[in-house]
This record gives sequence, structure tokens and C-alpha cells, in this order.
Amino acid sequence: MEVLKLCRNVKIPQSDGCTALDLRVKSTQLNIDNENFTVFTVSDISNEKRRSALERIFFHDILNTAGGILGYTQILKDAEPEELAIFSESIEELSKDLSKKFKPKNNLSLPRVENLICVKQLLIPNC
Repeated sequence: MEVLKLCRNVKIPQSDGCTALDLRVKSTQLNIDNENFTVFTVSDISNEKRRSALERIFFHDILNTAGGILGYTQILKDAEPEELAIFSESIEELSKDLSKKFKPKNNLSLPRVENLICVKQLLIPNC
């Protein structure tokens, strides 16, 4: 049995000119007992793309906030006594901001999408 597999992510512009479909297209060509078969699947990956973009933004924000906290803690080492309260307050605010980013309402959960399976036999004449 010989198997040939292809997989591509494609973006198909819509007629409105503003939106596009993000799809993953897979095809597997099978030759079983000298008879050719093709299994073709199309998956909507727009939620996957959206989640990936949100994760990049989320982790960028986390690293920026953590960097601010680290910066202030390093400044504290050499701070004058009258500056300690100001820097401590800044660290507290950044820490609160950081903990808010991890609250459940701000998570990256996506709505549940039901899978649709459609099986069709296509008869394609040999060319």
C-alpha cells in the first residue's frame, strides 16, 4: 500500500474584502490493490490562529510586567530610605496587574466548536 500525504494552511479572502477563512487542508492519496483513493479534509483553524495571536500578546504583557517588577527590585537595593515607599508601591501595583492577568475571566479559552464530518464518494474519471 502506497500513501502520499499533503497538508497546507491556507487563507482564503472573502468577497467582502475584509475577512478571510483560515483553513488547514489535508489530502491523503491511497493506492489499495491498484485502486486510487483520496481522503480530503478541510479544517477551520481560525480559532487556533486567534488563540496563537492572543497567547503572543498575553506572554508579551506578562514579560513586560515581570520586567518592571524586576527593574524596581534592583533599584530598591540602592534606593534612599525616602524612595523605598515609592518603589515598593510601584512593585505592588505591577504585582497586582500581573495577578489580574491570570484571573480566569482573562484566560485564553475559546468557545467549543463541534466537529462536522462529511463523507462523500467522488467519482473522478482518469485523465
